Amino acid sequence: MDDPLTDDPEKLTADVYEQLLPLIEMPYGLFGHCMGALLSFLVARRIADQKGILPTHLFVSGCKSPSQLNEVAATEMSEEEVRTALLDLGTSEALLQNQDFFEMIQPIVRADFRVVGNYAYEAGLPLDVPITVILEKSQPLSPEDVHSWQRETVYPLSVVRLDRGIKEVSSELTDFFKSKI
Repeated sequence: MDDPLTDDPEKLTADVYEQLLPLIEMPYGLFGHCMGALLSFLVARRIADQKGILPTHLFVSGCKSPSQLNEVAATEMSEEEVRTALLDLGTSEALLQNQDFFEMIQPIVRADFRVVGNYAYEAGLPLDVPITVILEKSQPLSPEDVHSWQRETVYPLSVVRLDRGIKEVSSELTDFFKSKI
């Protein structure tokens, strides 16, 4: 909570990469939801560029593929726009009504939105890592958004629709992750 926030995708990727390296034990997978999907992809790409030990699987949800992102940096969003965006992403309305909680997460959420807004896609070699796009029942991604992840992997893209939300830890979700790693 005390770490300075960044809105620079490259700095955030480098930081996560450096923190992840000492923790890697084979086999492992990377998972990211929303901005975390972009970040997990960028970290996997950095691992590949550094000739590191690649994850056995990359799981992404709630995010267009990196080549499809064209978000505007959220520099001047009102509080209500931040709340609406979080609701659209599946955050509990009851949780967002807790003003202390909202005030605590608002700077973090704004920084996350700016990371995506500041990201500029650079084409690279597809990852030698299978990618699974995980969809929720109310997933707002179009088929094009989902299938555009294919260009980021040499493997056939997998798409899975969960009965329960990605934010709910369930045996369905954990069993699925275990089966792929």
